[in-house]
Amino acid sequence: MKEEKRTIRVGLLGIGTVGSGVAAILKENADIIRDRCTEIKLTHIVNRDQAKAQKVIDELGLTGVKWSADYHALIEDDSLDILVEVAGGIPMPKDFIIKALQHGKTVVTANKDLMAAHGHELMEIAEENGVDIFFEASVCGGIPILQAMKESLAGNRFKQVIGILNGTTNYILTAMSQKGQGFEEALAE
Repeated sequence: MKEEKRTIRVGLLGIGTVGSGVAAILKENADIIRDRCTEIKLTHIVNRDQAKAQKVIDELGLTGVKWSADYHALIEDDSLDILVEVAGGIPMPKDFIIKALQHGKTVVTANKDLMAAHGHELMEIAEENGVDIFFEASVCGGIPILQAMKESLAGNRFKQVIGILNGTTNYILTAMSQKGQGFEEALAE
């Protein structure tokens, strides 16, 4: 007998470049995701700019997606299974993630700055509350290395992994090495 798949409901904090990309992938690849694992449905978007949120909702044809400017709406909605933070920055996303984890929510973040500065603290809060925080999207430009190290390479002893791999860094290093630009000029671009 075939096991019935449950629907995973997702709330999204931030609808800029990364957030709208997440929303587009969830919509465009809904069939393949459902066929390979389970249905994942974006049901809530939190963004300060209502016009921007509504524009993305309309452009992508996201039916039934609720919009709010208050991230507490995501945290307090017990119908949501996963909260995705792609707002960027540190103070507000950190507060959001801590409260979400304490409320028993699984969190996914692409926030490099936040994870670099507070990753250990957030992982401890997740563990204390029996939930997960996934941050693979914040590492190596989203290259799936963390799960591979945790599972497939579990028998190895890593002392450290060092690297600079993300789109912004690649752009800056390319501009410096191929165009002869200085760091400040490439960063400003």
